Amino acid sequence: MSERTELLVERFATAPAFLESAGDLLIEREAVHNLIFGICANLTADPGFPSAPPYLAAVSRAGRVVAAAVMTPPWNLVLSWTDDPEAVPALAVDLDAAGIMVPGTVGPVDLAHAFAGRWCVAHGLTSRRAVAERIYRLERVVPPVGVPGHVRVATEADRDLLVEWVDAFLGEALDRRNPYEASVLVDRSFQVGTRTWYLWEDGGPVSVAASGGPTPNGIRIGPV
Repeated sequence: MSERTELLVERFATAPAFLESAGDLLIEREAVHNLIFGICANLTADPGFPSAPPYLAAVSRAGRVVAAAVMTPPWNLVLSWTDDPEAVPALAVDLDAAGIMVPGTVGPVDLAHAFAGRWCVAHGLTSRRAVAERIYRLERVVPPVGVPGHVRVATEADRDLLVEWVDAFLGEALDRRNPYEASVLVDRSFQVGTRTWYLWEDGGPVSVAASGGPTPNGIRIGPV
């Protein structure tokens, strides 16, 4: 029996170069990897954000990419799906070698747990699950009927309301209420066009949904 080939972790300076390498792996599970695709789309549209260089890495074995990860400091590391048990440890070693501190991780449950466990042991830390999320893939749209009000695209005149609602969303859905993060998200969306906000009006704005971060065959919806 031949020996198993070693893993290679390669870092990329730009989102397009990263997707050129890892795209085939990611597209196999497009919905699972919607966050990675969305982050890459935002980095391509707005290369100057975030201020710190992003971490964009692909893990390959024998020339085939088996895992990928992205991180835009100060936000969490996002892991792709992988069936290679050595890929997650390889990413942890590479992040250590790059001197990058990881505040948290997002990804398939078992993989996120495996990364957190290894990272905490190496750095004398403890971890906790902050929030459990699910991914919903829309396959068919049923237009609403008999609902009062109408939809409109939000403008910069709605900026303060959007910041207030996004801040509340971050606190309720992601356990990280942060007015500054909410204001940056809303302001950059108008400056660069990375997200479109839709307000439902019924005697005034009553709800909001946003689209942004396209994937190869779709678009991400959120926050709602």
